[in-house]
Amino acid sequence: MKTWNRESRPWGAPAAILLGALFLFASSGCALFYSNPQVRVLEVGVGSLGLTSGTADLRVEVRNPNRFGVELRGLRYRLDLGSDADEGVWVPLVTGTVSDTVRIRGRQVEVVSMSLPFQYSALGPVLGLALTGGAFRYRVVGDLTARGPLGQVELPFETRGRLDGWISDG
Repeated sequence: MKTWNRESRPWGAPAAILLGALFLFASSGCALFYSNPQVRVLEVGVGSLGLTSGTADLRVEVRNPNRFGVELRGLRYRLDLGSDADEGVWVPLVTGTVSDTVRIRGRQVEVVSMSLPFQYSALGPVLGLALTGGAFRYRVVGDLTARGPLGQVELPFETRGRLDGWISDG
């Protein structure tokens, strides 16, 4: 039976260190070269209004800073409304998920547009403002699911703004 000793494998320790470093680099998915895409809400507005329901339009910009493409695999969102009179009160208008897949090439920007259907009954306390054309605040909260070389990541986003004159007089 042969026994191993330090003299019989002179490159053992450096080889083990090199092999370990290569394993760590490979298992990290080359994390040194990957950045999460950035998400920014560009626009929130009124799409259409009917007798009992309407749609809100949402446009989201996704910027891929990497040299390689990533896939957007879903978007979860919640659109809340609030009046100026009740600063801390938010009324959830619509919550939903978009499960379309969009591929963004390396170092590119993609704008994702969607219509968010809602019922007037969801407006609750801000219904009076909507019907009289008053101004109110909005908040969009959500996260985007992106898949790249490191696997799947959730990219949260939030934006706040103000809608003036939702129903026009003209």
